[in-house]
This record gives sequence, structure tokens and C-alpha cells, in this order.
Amino acid sequence: MLLVLFADTPPSFLFLFFGVFFFFQAEDGIRDRSPSRGLGDVYKRQEYQDFMGHRRLHESPGLWTIYHALDSDVADPFQAYQATRYVDTEIPHIPVYADGLEEGYATIATTNWLPYSWSINNVAFAEVMHTALAYFQAGRPEEAYRLMKSSFLDGMYLGNSPGNLGQVSFYDAARGECYRDFGDPIGVASRLLVQGLYGILPDVLNGKMVIRPGFPAGWSKASISLPDITYHFVREKDTDIYRIEQRFKAPLALTLQVNVGRERIHSVKVNGKEVDWSFAEAASGYPVVVIPASSAKKAIVEIVWEGNCLNPVLPETQAEALAEIRIPSILGAVFGEIYDPQGVLIQPNVSDTLIKSKVNDHLGHHTFFVRMKQGQMEWWQPVNVQITKSEKSPVILPFSQVNTSECRVMNMDSLFNANVTDIFRNEYLTCLLYTSDAADEEDSVDLGGRRTIKKKNNRIIRGLGLWRIRQGTISITHLTMQQVHWR
Repeated sequence: MLLVLFADTPPSFLFLFFGVFFFFQAEDGIRDRSPSRGLGDVYKRQEYQDFMGHRRLHESPGLWTIYHALDSDVADPFQAYQATRYVDTEIPHIPVYADGLEEGYATIATTNWLPYSWSINNVAFAEVMHTALAYFQAGRPEEAYRLMKSSFLDGMYLGNSPGNLGQVSFYDAARGECYRDFGDPIGVASRLLVQGLYGILPDVLNGKMVIRPGFPAGWSKASISLPDITYHFVREKDTDIYRIEQRFKAPLALTLQVNVGRERIHSVKVNGKEVDWSFAEAASGYPVVVIPASSAKKAIVEIVWEGNCLNPVLPETQAEALAEIRIPSILGAVFGEIYDPQGVLIQPNVSDTLIKSKVNDHLGHHTFFVRMKQGQMEWWQPVNVQITKSEKSPVILPFSQVNTSECRVMNMDSLFNANVTDIFRNEYLTCLLYTSDAADEEDSVDLGGRRTIKKKNNRIIRGLGLWRIRQGTISITHLTMQQVHWR
């Protein structure tokens, strides 16, 4: 039924259909949170499964499985981090380079699937930008901005059509920039800038709006002006100021969510009046504070910070399977409880300043989370661990684990149809495919190319897919063991 429907269906509907399909598969995976499996494993389970035959699981998700789920707001912060961490470690990253361009920029492929096939393994601008948006949504602005900038550099500055956002990147090995006139990424590029980098998230039907800026930590100013809203951000020493002006028919109730870089807040004022603030659940390595702003058309939010800077980035730990790891806390911060959705740790021991534990034997990249506190600030810190094969793994000799007391001798003579000495009697079987044209040739069988079996007698017997060459004189020209399998 689907094949009949799709035969006359426009491509745009097909993309919508499959997008919705992948979303619901990913949503099912996200909601399945058994204690022993992390989101990375869930996604691997949920990419897709063959409907018929052996019903094989296909365990390498594409970008669409990640960004559709995060864009649909079905993931919690822990799941969102683990999902984007899968992109970090399993999706191919392709360096973007040019004379005079600093290192560190990279674009990404849509999958790691091989062999190459159109539409399932590309370097496509819309896919890259939607993934960058997912990084913003996962609370990882530094990585999101780097990926976004890499894609803009790739297409708009280094491509064959300056200022353009085409469909396929120069770095697509098979297609290159063959679709420069397609405008696929325009919509998601706009969302990436407005919803991702500037974090403008209106919910007009419910009279609400969240602004969650995704600016890199090093930015001290930014501004944007749209038909319905304008806002300016500036950082002056210890003070961040947001000036927001709404132009909706009815102003929306505004909430500001800000990534924290200092250990204490001295004060928060909205239009000159102090307001209370709270924490949002965050699991990307830094706190996020929630500030209820004004429903007025204009709001000035002023945040005064104090105390030391937060430095919550923990480097990835590498460890052999079943080895012990020791992770010290960041200067000034203390550890709390551990959340280990992937079951990385074996009986962890946690103090204020040290995590000590053995790791499991599941090779690859994994993540657990630890609750941290510094000054007023509290947050969940991801800890990435790469588990490798132990160099001291014992060597297991062939059959060394066989219990000989349970073995018995079996006579296999009846299962063999020939003796080794038969190779000297010029009797062989070959798996050459039978064709009527080849069999009708009087003196030869043409196998294609330069491969020909010359028949020096009439004792080659026709058969359905099987040739038996009986004792006699034959010659085989331009034929190798790789082209014909003898048995």
C-alpha cells in the first residue's frame, strides 16, 4: 500500500512522512530509560529494525534521529546531552580548512553508514544546521556555535557561490556543490540563528515567551531585531544587561534563562525592581538560572555577578576495561550524588573532592553525571569516559575452554563425498552459472570479458547452474581462482 501511495507522492511529502516516522521512533527510545542503558544505547536500539526476514536491528542512528527528538522537546537534559555526545563520538567530522583560517572548524556527515548512497550519507547544510540547533537545545552553546560557524564558513564564505546556502557541501565526496541553487537550509538556518543562538522561543497561543541565549561564554555583546521582538545584550564587568522590546499585539509573559559563569549572584533586577530567581534543571556542565521578567512591552533585566568564575569542564577520562579511575573535583567545587544511566561505574566511592570507581567492560565512549556545587550554584556535570580494551587481557587459546569430558568421537566418513586423492583424477565441480547461450556454443563457453573455457571434447554436460568436467582434456584461458570457485 505504501509503495503504491509513494509512487505518485511529491518528495516534500515523503520527507515529512519519514521525518515524523523517525521522530516517533526516537521518542519511543527516549522514553525507554531502563537503568542499565543510556540514551546512546536507546538511540542505537531505536534507529530502525527490519520488518521482515531476520528483523535485524540497525544500530547506528543518523542525525535526523537525534535532532528530531530534541527539537520535539521529548528529551530531558540528561538524555539531550547523551544524544549530542553520540554525534561527538560516532558521526564523522570533516575539517573545514582554508588559507588563513584557524584550525578547529569541522562539518559533519549525516550518518556513518557505508557504502555511500544518496540521501543517507551526505554533507548537507540543512542537516548540519539542524544538528547545531539540537546542540543549542541540549544546552551546549560552545559546541553548537562552533558547528554553526563551520557550516556558514563552508557554504557562504568558502563555497563556489559566496553568500549562498545551497543544499550540499563541497565536502560531500560524491556530489560536491552540485545543488547550489537549492534553498533547503534557509528555514532551519533562520531557526538556528533566532531560536538557537539568540534563544527566542515564543509560545503565543499560551501567552508566554522564553528567551534562552546561546551565546558563547566569550561574547560581551549581541543584538537582534525582528518584526515582533528586539533585544540587546551587553556585559560590563560583573553586570549583564538585557534590553528586550516586544511588538506583539499583546505582550507575552517573558522568562529569561541564562547560563551561569560565576559562583554567586549579587542581585537580579527587572525594570529596576529586584526579583527572585531559581535554577533550571541542567546537565551540560554549568548552572542555568530562571528569571521571571516583565509582561510589559519593554523590559530591562540586570544581573550582577560576584565570586569566582566557574570552570566546570572535566576532561574525558580514558580507562581500560574494569580498571579503576580517580576523578578529582574542580577547584572550589564539591561533588554530590551520582547519576549513572549507562551503568559505567562499578560500586563508586564519592567524596567531596574525589570520585573513585572501577569502570565496566563495555568498550567505547560513555557518560555519567555528578551533582556539583560551588558557591550558590548547583548543577549536574557530565563526566565522559572512554573505555578501551585491556592490554593485559588473558590470551585464550583455541578450544581451551572446551570441556573434553563432554566430547565424544563422531565418524564423519558418511558426510564426505570424495577423498583428498580425487584431486589427481581430474574431476572437479565448479559453480559457473548455466546460460543457454553459453551451453549452445559448440567449442567454448564464454564467461564474459576474456574468460573462456575451451572444450576439447564433447563430454561437458549441460546442467542447471552446475558444470561437471569429466576426465578428459580441457584448457582454461584467462581464468583465475578468484573468478571461479572450485569445490
